[in-house]
Amino acid sequence: MKPFIVIALFLSLLVSSPGRAEPLQGVDRLFAGVNHLCARVTGGATVCWGLNFSGELGNGTLINSPYPVAVAGLDGVASVIEGGAGFTCAATTAGSAKCWGANSSGQLGNGSIGFEPNFAPMTVSGLGSGVAAVTTGDSHACALLVGGGVKCWGNGASGQLGNSDTATQPSPVDVTGLSSGVASIAASENYTCARMIAGTVTCWGSNAFDKLGSTGFGFSSTPIDVPSIGGVNAIALGTHHACALSSGGRLRCWGGNFQGQLGDGTLTSRPTPLNVTGFANGVAAISTGGAHTCAVTSVGAMSCWGGNLSGELGNPDNSVQTTPIAVAGLSSGIAQISLGSNFSCARATDLTVRCWGYNGFGALGDGQFAFRRIPVDVVGLGSTSTLGLGETHSCAVGNSGLPLCWGQNRSGGLGNGNTISLTAPAPVSSVTSSVLAVVGGYEFSCALTVAGAVLCWGNNDYGQLGDGSTETRLVAVPVTGLGSGVSAISARRLHVCAIAAGAVKCWGRNASGQLGDGNFSAYSTVPVNTLNLPAGITRINAGEEHTCAVTAGGAAKCWGENTFGQLGTGVAGNSALAGDVIGLSSGVADIVASNTHTCARTVAGAMRCWGRGANGRLGIGTVDDQPFPVNVVGMTTGVTSIAAGGRHTCAVRNGAVSCWGANSQGLLGDGTLETRLLPTTVVGLGSGMAAVYAGDRHSCARSTSGMVKCWGNDDSGEIGDGGRDHSQPAAVINGDRLFASGFDPGA
Repeated sequence: MKPFIVIALFLSLLVSSPGRAEPLQGVDRLFAGVNHLCARVTGGATVCWGLNFSGELGNGTLINSPYPVAVAGLDGVASVIEGGAGFTCAATTAGSAKCWGANSSGQLGNGSIGFEPNFAPMTVSGLGSGVAAVTTGDSHACALLVGGGVKCWGNGASGQLGNSDTATQPSPVDVTGLSSGVASIAASENYTCARMIAGTVTCWGSNAFDKLGSTGFGFSSTPIDVPSIGGVNAIALGTHHACALSSGGRLRCWGGNFQGQLGDGTLTSRPTPLNVTGFANGVAAISTGGAHTCAVTSVGAMSCWGGNLSGELGNPDNSVQTTPIAVAGLSSGIAQISLGSNFSCARATDLTVRCWGYNGFGALGDGQFAFRRIPVDVVGLGSTSTLGLGETHSCAVGNSGLPLCWGQNRSGGLGNGNTISLTAPAPVSSVTSSVLAVVGGYEFSCALTVAGAVLCWGNNDYGQLGDGSTETRLVAVPVTGLGSGVSAISARRLHVCAIAAGAVKCWGRNASGQLGDGNFSAYSTVPVNTLNLPAGITRINAGEEHTCAVTAGGAAKCWGENTFGQLGTGVAGNSALAGDVIGLSSGVADIVASNTHTCARTVAGAMRCWGRGANGRLGIGTVDDQPFPVNVVGMTTGVTSIAAGGRHTCAVRNGAVSCWGANSQGLLGDGTLETRLLPTTVVGLGSGMAAVYAGDRHSCARSTSGMVKCWGNDDSGEIGDGGRDHSQPAAVINGDRLFASGFDPGA
């Protein structure tokens, strides 16, 4: 569609194979830019992936993404999305035009020209309503108005704005002679075309390779008709060629043909539209790339022709094809296609997406940066069985059984062999075996495999990876001395604990005695035995500087730091040995330890908390510290899941999620930033919730169907939707469906 862009930056962004991941589903429209793609998902959310050098993904970063990330502020409103070279525009269902990304030629249409990118969608000047569609070239854009008129803005050097001028315009200008009567518009590199209601086509801008349908001039700054063509119901523009689909499925192309993109069996460029070989009729949809073209037949089969250096034609052969050839594996069921400069994508009738061709910027959405000559699935999170939240990153176990992580990665806590942070879930490439659980601490993660072994990766300053060293690891390494037989793991800030054959072993930081081995050594780089515990421990949970466990008889025991009474033992001072929690000698089902407070869930479904009370994190209506367990107000029955963050607490009760405590970054998910001393229902999560998880500054919930939403701080991408802080739950990019609200599959 537009010229091929090579930026050496991508060499530093290579990642390893992601393993198995679920395909992105629920896509009802697909739109390809130069080296990135966007999709509208059922329910109206918008996701993009690929090159992000200028913020064209709209997720608040400049990090390329090989996975779909949500565009900030476009949930539920994107109707048409078009990507140019470094920028993206959308027409919303409310009738406005919005653009984001590069603005060096005024292509965002906000009245300014600047070299600083805009990371989030902003309304085009004067186009807050009345817009039916948008289209983008390399550095210009146009809008089709509801009344059939056209306005353009951005770079006008080749006359591509159609306003009888060649000046750059940072605000929309009227296209000469097109105040009404236009049915659709399309733009590419440095020219634009309009399909008229009458079935004719008119174009303006650069005329290189006679792509305006006429010969003998370099450009036209006003629309001119493409001759010898009528009855057109769709148009598509490549870098130097154009195609039109007429009623009855007749397909004709014109312009540059140096790689066979006209599909007439030759390499001869032509100013006059000619029939594509093999398509006398029966074509249902068309799309054009930089130097290739693809079509879908009326039976849903897909064929492509033209340039094929990067595999953009979708077959194992990389040679130029001057006539249509079938795309491997796509002989039926294709509903829509969209082509980038040198890659191709197709949306199937089952609402999944497959892509192939050049992938140096992650445009194929399969989690890699490797070329693909045959179609591969665009992937997402999929449903999950459990989550583990670190301080600035998140992890989950997908329904494939493999771990996925997202968020900050400066110490390799995402386990992909690099330090590239991600704003959407990515499979942990260094873990290839199925896992039961994954947990996170301060810039590190650990996973419990199905075989009962423990693997860790990331920050290792205090030996928290348990591999006998303090060396940071960008890929997963086994914990020394554990072998197999581990049934549970837990991590917080700088230490990890595991249950092995009913006994507890811990490793990492130990300055407060949180390893429970009877001493206050600085740290241990290998697992040590936690003392003073009976056999048959069923639950373990690591706090920042203390740890708690539940015995087979349902008793709660804690050890480590006790500055605020978080051990609940009635004994002042830190303890390097496990002690009994007062009043919880039996009947405890689960326990969670945070930075300075602790909570327990009883088998009767009640919740009790103790320790520091600042910000109301104990849920008792005051900010007083409590050295012994106290009942959380309103949580005396029906509690099925509990979580404790750094300064807040959450619970699932009767399928609804409630949180309380500090709320400065939307931690409580109630749509406000107000501290809550009592449990407050999380917006949109009033039913169907199975579990809740709390990190230091963000929280997540998992539904009974395995779908995930997160809220709170998102500075490092830990929410997983590509946005910023959320005071209400936001959907993690999801392979089964990206939910705009709630988790109900019928929503």
